Amino acid sequence: MRVLLFTAHFGDGHRQVATALRTAFEAEGVEVEEIDCMRNAHPKYARMNEASFELATKYAPYIYGLSYTLTRTLNNDSWLWKLMSAGGQRTAEEAVVQFAPDAVLQLFPEHTLDHLYQTFASSRLPAHIKRPLAGVVLTDFSVHSRWFCPNSDVYYIPHDSFLDEARKVVRSTETADFVVSGIPLRAQFGTEFAVAREDTQVVGSCHPADRMSGHILVATGGRGVFNGLKDVLTTLYDQREGRDVVVMCGRNTAMLNLVSELAVNRPGLKALPFVENVASWLRSAAFAVVKPGGVTVAECLASGCPMLFYRPPLGQELDNAKWVTKFGAGRIATNLTELSSAARWLSQPENGNSASTSALSLGQADAATLVVKDVIHRVTTRQLNPAKSTVR
Repeated sequence: MRVLLFTAHFGDGHRQVATALRTAFEAEGVEVEEIDCMRNAHPKYARMNEASFELATKYAPYIYGLSYTLTRTLNNDSWLWKLMSAGGQRTAEEAVVQFAPDAVLQLFPEHTLDHLYQTFASSRLPAHIKRPLAGVVLTDFSVHSRWFCPNSDVYYIPHDSFLDEARKVVRSTETADFVVSGIPLRAQFGTEFAVAREDTQVVGSCHPADRMSGHILVATGGRGVFNGLKDVLTTLYDQREGRDVVVMCGRNTAMLNLVSELAVNRPGLKALPFVENVASWLRSAAFAVVKPGGVTVAECLASGCPMLFYRPPLGQELDNAKWVTKFGAGRIATNLTELSSAARWLSQPENGNSASTSALSLGQADAATLVVKDVIHRVTTRQLNPAKSTVR
Protein backbone atom coordinates (compact mmCIF):
# COMPACT_ATOMS: atom_id res chain seq x y z
CA MET A 1 0.00 0.00 0.00
CA ARG A 2 1.18 3.52 -0.81
CA VAL A 3 0.15 6.85 0.71
CA LEU A 4 0.99 10.33 -0.57
CA LEU A 5 1.01 13.24 1.89
CA PHE A 6 0.47 16.81 0.66
CA THR A 7 2.06 19.20 3.15
CA ALA A 8 3.38 22.77 3.31
CA HIS A 9 6.11 24.84 4.96
CA PHE A 10 3.95 27.44 6.70
CA GLY A 11 5.17 27.01 10.27
CA ASP A 12 6.24 23.67 11.72
CA GLY A 13 2.89 22.10 12.55
CA HIS A 14 1.96 20.66 9.16
CA ARG A 15 5.34 18.97 8.81
CA GLN A 16 5.12 17.57 12.34
CA VAL A 17 1.77 16.04 11.44
CA ALA A 18 3.32 14.61 8.27
CA THR A 19 6.15 13.10 10.32
CA ALA A 20 3.70 11.59 12.80
CA LEU A 21 1.62 10.03 10.03
CA ARG A 22 4.66 8.79 8.14
CA THR A 23 5.94 7.02 11.26
CA ALA A 24 2.55 5.45 11.96
CA PHE A 25 2.02 4.36 8.34
CA GLU A 26 5.50 2.87 8.06
CA ALA A 27 4.90 0.92 11.26
CA GLU A 28 2.05 -0.77 9.35
CA GLY A 29 4.27 -1.52 6.35
CA VAL A 30 2.85 1.29 4.21
CA GLU A 31 5.11 3.14 1.77
CA VAL A 32 4.88 6.92 2.23
CA GLU A 33 5.89 9.96 0.19
CA GLU A 34 5.60 13.60 1.27
CA ILE A 35 5.42 16.53 -1.12
CA ASP A 36 4.94 20.28 -0.89
CA CYS A 37 3.34 20.82 -4.30
CA MET A 38 3.84 24.59 -4.40
CA ARG A 39 7.49 24.41 -3.31
CA ASN A 40 8.23 21.75 -5.87
CA ALA A 41 6.51 23.63 -8.67
CA HIS A 42 7.57 27.20 -7.88
CA PRO A 43 10.28 27.18 -5.18
CA LYS A 44 11.09 30.90 -5.28
CA TYR A 45 7.46 31.97 -5.26
CA ALA A 46 6.65 29.48 -2.49
CA ARG A 47 9.45 30.73 -0.25
CA MET A 48 8.42 34.32 -0.87
CA ASN A 49 4.85 33.40 0.04
CA GLU A 50 6.01 31.63 3.20
CA ALA A 51 8.12 34.64 4.20
CA SER A 52 5.18 36.97 3.56
CA PHE A 53 3.01 34.81 5.80
CA GLU A 54 5.59 34.95 8.60
CA LEU A 55 5.90 38.73 8.30
CA ALA A 56 2.14 39.25 8.14
CA THR A 57 1.42 37.13 11.21
CA LYS A 58 4.26 38.78 13.15
CA TYR A 59 3.94 42.45 12.18
CA ALA A 60 0.39 42.76 10.85
CA PRO A 61 -1.58 40.03 12.63
CA TYR A 62 -4.81 42.02 12.50
CA ILE A 63 -4.75 42.15 8.70
CA TYR A 64 -4.09 38.41 8.46
CA GLY A 65 -6.74 37.68 11.08
CA LEU A 66 -9.29 39.86 9.31
CA SER A 67 -8.72 38.05 6.01
CA TYR A 68 -9.07 34.72 7.82
CA THR A 69 -12.34 35.79 9.41
CA LEU A 70 -13.82 37.26 6.22
CA THR A 71 -13.16 34.07 4.23
CA ARG A 72 -14.23 31.64 6.95
CA THR A 73 -17.67 30.95 5.46
CA LEU A 74 -16.85 31.19 1.76
CA ASN A 75 -18.34 28.42 -0.33
CA ASN A 76 -15.87 25.57 -0.19
CA ASP A 77 -15.71 25.49 -4.01
CA SER A 78 -14.95 29.23 -4.18
CA TRP A 79 -12.84 30.47 -7.11
CA LEU A 80 -10.44 31.99 -4.53
CA TRP A 81 -9.48 28.58 -3.12
CA LYS A 82 -9.09 27.16 -6.62
CA LEU A 83 -6.85 30.05 -7.63
CA MET A 84 -4.65 29.83 -4.53
CA SER A 85 -3.92 26.14 -5.08
CA ALA A 86 -3.66 26.13 -8.88
CA GLY A 87 0.12 26.59 -8.88
CA GLY A 88 0.78 23.12 -7.48
CA GLN A 89 -1.66 21.27 -9.74
CA ARG A 90 0.84 19.87 -12.21
CA THR A 91 3.23 18.79 -9.46
CA ALA A 92 0.39 16.92 -7.77
CA GLU A 93 -0.52 15.17 -11.02
CA GLU A 94 3.10 14.15 -11.62
CA ALA A 95 3.43 12.83 -8.07
CA VAL A 96 0.31 10.68 -8.48
CA VAL A 97 1.51 9.29 -11.82
CA GLN A 98 5.00 8.51 -10.52
CA PHE A 99 4.05 7.16 -7.08
CA ALA A 100 0.63 5.64 -7.88
CA PRO A 101 -0.69 6.06 -4.33
CA ASP A 102 -3.65 4.19 -2.90
CA ALA A 103 -4.50 7.22 -0.76
CA VAL A 104 -3.68 10.93 -0.75
CA LEU A 105 -3.94 12.97 2.45
CA GLN A 106 -4.03 16.78 2.45
CA LEU A 107 -2.41 18.20 5.62
CA PHE A 108 -2.65 21.88 4.73
CA PRO A 109 -5.74 24.02 3.98
CA GLU A 110 -5.67 24.26 0.21
CA HIS A 111 -7.56 22.65 -2.66
CA THR A 112 -4.92 20.67 -4.51
CA LEU A 113 -7.11 17.58 -4.16
CA ASP A 114 -9.95 19.26 -6.02
CA HIS A 115 -7.70 20.11 -8.98
CA LEU A 116 -6.31 16.59 -8.92
CA TYR A 117 -9.67 14.86 -9.06
CA GLN A 118 -10.98 17.15 -11.74
CA THR A 119 -8.01 15.83 -13.71
CA PHE A 120 -9.15 12.27 -13.04
CA ALA A 121 -12.64 13.18 -14.18
CA SER A 122 -11.30 14.58 -17.45
CA SER A 123 -9.27 11.38 -18.08
CA ARG A 124 -6.03 13.32 -18.62
CA LEU A 125 -3.99 10.87 -16.57
CA PRO A 126 -2.79 7.46 -17.84
CA ALA A 127 -5.52 4.83 -17.78
CA HIS A 128 -3.62 2.56 -15.37
CA ILE A 129 -3.59 5.28 -12.67
CA LYS A 130 -6.59 4.68 -10.44
CA ARG A 131 -8.25 7.35 -8.35
CA PRO A 132 -6.79 7.13 -4.84
CA LEU A 133 -8.70 7.68 -1.63
CA ALA A 134 -8.76 11.43 -0.89
CA GLY A 135 -8.56 12.55 2.74
CA VAL A 136 -8.08 15.84 4.56
CA VAL A 137 -6.52 15.99 8.04
CA LEU A 138 -7.47 19.20 9.86
CA THR A 139 -4.66 20.57 12.04
CA ASP A 140 -6.51 23.37 13.85
CA PHE A 141 -9.29 23.42 16.42
CA SER A 142 -11.25 25.64 14.09
CA VAL A 143 -13.53 25.27 11.07
CA HIS A 144 -12.67 27.28 7.96
CA SER A 145 -13.96 26.74 4.43
CA ARG A 146 -10.45 26.48 3.00
CA TRP A 147 -9.98 23.12 4.72
CA PHE A 148 -12.99 21.54 3.02
CA CYS A 149 -11.95 20.52 -0.45
CA PRO A 150 -14.56 19.27 -2.96
CA ASN A 151 -14.04 15.67 -4.11
CA SER A 152 -12.68 14.59 -0.73
CA ASP A 153 -13.75 11.18 0.55
CA VAL A 154 -13.06 11.70 4.25
CA TYR A 155 -12.25 14.49 6.68
CA TYR A 156 -10.33 13.79 9.89
CA ILE A 157 -11.68 16.22 12.50
CA PRO A 158 -9.85 17.23 15.72
CA HIS A 159 -12.88 16.96 18.05
CA ASP A 160 -16.54 16.01 17.83
CA SER A 161 -17.59 19.55 18.81
CA PHE A 162 -16.70 20.61 15.24
CA LEU A 163 -18.84 18.05 13.43
CA ASP A 164 -22.01 20.10 12.98
CA GLU A 165 -20.14 23.18 11.78
CA ALA A 166 -17.97 21.12 9.43
CA ARG A 167 -21.00 19.47 7.84
CA LYS A 168 -22.49 22.91 7.16
CA VAL A 169 -19.38 23.97 5.24
CA VAL A 170 -19.38 20.92 2.97
CA ARG A 171 -21.85 21.15 0.10
CA SER A 172 -24.97 19.02 0.36
CA THR A 173 -24.07 17.29 -2.91
CA GLU A 174 -20.87 15.86 -1.41
CA THR A 175 -20.81 12.47 0.26
CA ALA A 176 -17.63 12.77 2.32
CA ASP A 177 -17.34 10.98 5.66
CA PHE A 178 -16.25 12.67 8.89
CA VAL A 179 -13.99 10.87 11.35
CA VAL A 180 -13.23 12.36 14.77
CA SER A 181 -9.56 11.49 15.10
CA GLY A 182 -7.76 14.31 16.89
CA ILE A 183 -4.66 15.92 15.40
CA PRO A 184 -1.87 13.39 14.66
CA LEU A 185 1.07 13.78 17.05
CA ARG A 186 4.59 12.44 17.29
CA ALA A 187 5.01 9.06 19.00
CA GLN A 188 6.51 10.60 22.17
CA PHE A 189 3.08 11.93 23.09
CA GLY A 190 1.58 8.46 23.03
CA THR A 191 3.68 7.14 25.92
CA GLU A 192 2.66 7.42 29.57
CA PHE A 193 6.07 8.49 30.75
CA ALA A 194 8.97 10.16 28.91
CA VAL A 195 12.42 11.37 29.85
CA ALA A 196 13.94 14.51 28.41
CA ARG A 197 17.23 14.18 26.58
CA GLU A 198 20.60 13.21 28.02
CA ASP A 199 21.44 14.87 31.36
CA THR A 200 18.07 16.58 31.90
CA GLN A 201 16.25 14.52 34.52
CA VAL A 202 12.63 15.35 33.87
CA VAL A 203 10.13 12.55 34.26
CA GLY A 204 6.61 13.47 33.27
CA SER A 205 3.33 12.37 34.73
CA CYS A 206 -0.02 13.02 33.11
CA HIS A 207 -1.81 12.69 36.45
CA PRO A 208 -3.13 16.12 37.47
CA ALA A 209 -2.32 15.67 41.15
CA ASP A 210 1.36 14.96 40.39
CA ARG A 211 2.07 18.01 38.26
CA MET A 212 1.25 21.02 40.43
CA SER A 213 4.72 21.04 42.01
CA GLY A 214 6.27 21.14 38.53
CA HIS A 215 7.74 24.02 36.56
CA ILE A 216 6.06 26.74 34.54
CA LEU A 217 6.92 26.08 30.90
CA VAL A 218 7.19 28.83 28.31
CA ALA A 219 7.09 27.59 24.70
CA THR A 220 6.14 30.43 22.39
CA GLY A 221 7.68 29.18 19.16
CA GLY A 222 11.27 29.46 18.04
CA ARG A 223 10.86 31.83 15.08
CA GLY A 224 11.78 35.00 16.89
CA VAL A 225 11.80 36.87 20.18
CA PHE A 226 8.29 38.28 20.44
CA ASN A 227 7.73 41.81 21.68
CA GLY A 228 7.46 42.03 25.44
CA LEU A 229 9.15 38.69 26.23
CA LYS A 230 11.10 40.22 29.12
CA ASP A 231 7.93 41.60 30.67
CA VAL A 232 6.14 38.28 30.23
CA LEU A 233 8.95 36.32 31.90
CA THR A 234 9.23 38.84 34.72
CA THR A 235 5.48 38.59 35.34
CA LEU A 236 5.56 34.79 35.36
CA TYR A 237 8.61 34.80 37.62
CA ASP A 238 6.79 36.97 40.14
CA GLN A 239 3.90 34.45 40.20
CA ARG A 240 6.00 31.29 40.22
CA GLU A 241 5.46 30.40 43.91
CA GLY A 242 8.78 28.60 44.17
CA ARG A 243 8.56 26.88 40.78
CA ASP A 244 11.17 27.15 38.06
CA VAL A 245 10.18 29.09 34.96
CA VAL A 246 11.61 27.10 32.05
CA VAL A 247 11.79 28.79 28.64
CA MET A 248 12.08 26.52 25.62
CA CYS A 249 14.26 28.45 23.16
CA GLY A 250 14.72 25.74 20.55
CA ARG A 251 17.46 26.67 18.09
CA ASN A 252 16.77 30.37 18.53
CA THR A 253 20.12 31.73 19.72
CA ALA A 254 18.78 35.25 20.23
CA MET A 255 16.07 34.00 22.58
CA LEU A 256 18.49 31.72 24.43
CA ASN A 257 20.89 34.63 25.02
CA LEU A 258 18.11 36.98 26.10
CA VAL A 259 16.67 34.53 28.62
CA SER A 260 20.13 33.56 29.91
CA GLU A 261 20.93 37.22 30.51
CA LEU A 262 17.62 37.79 32.25
CA ALA A 263 18.23 34.72 34.44
CA VAL A 264 21.49 36.02 35.92
CA ASN A 265 19.66 37.60 38.86
CA ARG A 266 16.71 35.22 38.80
CA PRO A 267 17.84 31.76 39.96
CA GLY A 268 14.53 30.08 39.13
CA LEU A 269 14.51 31.20 35.49
CA LYS A 270 15.98 28.61 33.10
CA ALA A 271 16.84 28.93 29.40
CA LEU A 272 16.39 25.57 27.70
CA PRO A 273 18.04 24.97 24.30
CA PHE A 274 16.59 22.60 21.71
CA VAL A 275 15.23 19.36 23.16
CA GLU A 276 13.74 16.50 21.19
CA ASN A 277 11.45 15.09 23.85
CA VAL A 278 9.00 17.94 24.36
CA ALA A 279 6.37 15.60 25.82
CA SER A 280 8.17 15.03 29.12
CA TRP A 281 8.48 18.76 29.73
CA LEU A 282 4.77 19.27 29.08
CA ARG A 283 3.78 16.33 31.26
CA SER A 284 5.74 17.65 34.23
CA ALA A 285 4.67 21.31 33.92
CA ALA A 286 2.18 22.93 36.28
CA PHE A 287 1.05 24.85 33.20
CA ALA A 288 2.53 26.12 29.94
CA VAL A 289 2.51 29.52 28.27
CA VAL A 290 2.29 28.57 24.61
CA LYS A 291 1.60 29.92 21.16
CA PRO A 292 -1.81 28.44 20.27
CA GLY A 293 -0.98 26.63 17.06
CA GLY A 294 -3.16 23.59 16.47
CA VAL A 295 -0.40 21.02 16.92
CA THR A 296 0.98 22.71 20.04
CA VAL A 297 -2.49 22.76 21.58
CA ALA A 298 -2.98 19.08 20.70
CA GLU A 299 0.37 18.22 22.32
CA CYS A 300 -0.61 20.02 25.52
CA LEU A 301 -3.98 18.28 25.60
CA ALA A 302 -2.41 14.85 25.13
CA SER A 303 0.03 15.69 27.95
CA GLY A 304 -2.69 16.96 30.28
CA CYS A 305 -0.92 20.31 30.45
CA PRO A 306 -3.02 23.41 31.25
CA MET A 307 -2.38 26.28 28.83
CA LEU A 308 -2.00 30.02 29.19
CA PHE A 309 -2.22 32.02 25.95
CA TYR A 310 -0.78 35.52 25.88
CA ARG A 311 -2.34 37.84 23.30
CA PRO A 312 -3.30 35.17 20.73
CA PRO A 313 -3.61 36.79 17.29
CA LEU A 314 -6.88 36.96 15.36
CA GLY A 315 -7.27 33.94 13.09
CA GLN A 316 -6.93 30.22 13.68
CA GLU A 317 -4.71 30.74 16.74
CA LEU A 318 -7.35 32.80 18.52
CA ASP A 319 -9.92 30.16 17.54
CA ASN A 320 -7.69 27.45 19.02
CA ALA A 321 -7.23 29.42 22.24
CA LYS A 322 -10.94 30.17 22.62
CA TRP A 323 -11.81 26.52 22.09
CA VAL A 324 -9.38 25.43 24.82
CA THR A 325 -10.76 27.96 27.30
CA LYS A 326 -14.35 27.00 26.42
CA PHE A 327 -13.66 23.51 27.77
CA GLY A 328 -11.71 24.72 30.80
CA ALA A 329 -8.22 23.55 29.79
CA GLY A 330 -6.59 26.98 29.77
CA ARG A 331 -6.83 30.74 30.08
CA ILE A 332 -6.33 33.71 27.73
CA ALA A 333 -4.51 36.90 28.77
CA THR A 334 -4.57 40.04 26.63
CA ASN A 335 -2.23 42.14 28.80
CA LEU A 336 0.32 41.74 31.60
CA THR A 337 -2.26 42.30 34.33
CA GLU A 338 -4.42 39.48 32.97
CA LEU A 339 -1.30 37.33 32.51
CA SER A 340 -0.41 37.77 36.17
CA SER A 341 -3.96 36.96 37.24
CA ALA A 342 -4.19 33.89 34.97
CA ALA A 343 -0.81 32.57 36.15
CA ARG A 344 -1.89 33.01 39.76
CA TRP A 345 -5.20 31.25 39.02
CA LEU A 346 -3.54 28.27 37.30
CA SER A 347 -0.99 28.01 40.12
CA GLN A 348 -3.75 27.15 42.59
CA PRO A 349 -3.92 23.34 42.91
CA GLU A 350 -7.70 23.14 42.59
CA ASN A 351 -7.73 25.21 39.39
CA GLY A 352 -4.62 23.65 37.89
CA ASN A 353 -5.84 20.11 38.56
CA SER A 354 -9.22 20.89 37.02
CA ALA A 355 -7.61 22.37 33.89
CA SER A 356 -5.28 19.38 33.61
CA THR A 357 -8.19 16.94 33.88
CA SER A 358 -10.06 18.87 31.18
CA ALA A 359 -7.00 18.81 28.92
CA LEU A 360 -6.62 15.05 29.29
CA SER A 361 -10.30 14.52 28.50
CA LEU A 362 -9.92 16.54 25.27
CA GLY A 363 -6.60 15.03 24.19
CA GLN A 364 -6.14 12.30 21.61
CA ALA A 365 -2.60 10.96 21.95
CA ASP A 366 -3.14 8.13 19.46
CA ALA A 367 -4.64 10.27 16.68
CA ALA A 368 -1.96 9.29 14.15
CA THR A 369 -2.66 5.60 14.68
CA LEU A 370 -6.40 6.18 14.41
CA VAL A 371 -6.03 8.02 11.08
CA VAL A 372 -3.67 5.38 9.72
CA LYS A 373 -5.89 2.45 10.63
CA ASP A 374 -8.94 4.18 9.16
CA VAL A 375 -7.11 4.94 5.89
CA ILE A 376 -5.88 1.36 5.61
CA HIS A 377 -9.40 0.05 6.24
CA ARG A 378 -10.89 2.34 3.59
CA VAL A 379 -8.24 1.50 1.01
CA THR A 380 -8.65 -2.22 1.65
CA THR A 381 -12.43 -1.90 1.29
CA ARG A 382 -12.03 -0.03 -2.00
CA GLN A 383 -9.67 -2.68 -3.33
CA LEU A 384 -12.25 -5.35 -2.53
CA ASN A 385 -14.94 -3.19 -4.14
CA PRO A 386 -13.34 -1.51 -7.20
CA ALA A 387 -16.47 0.53 -7.91
CA LYS A 388 -15.63 2.59 -4.81
CA SER A 389 -12.57 4.07 -6.54
CA THR A 390 -14.40 5.58 -9.48
CA VAL A 391 -14.78 9.34 -9.83
CA ARG A 392 -17.98 10.57 -8.26
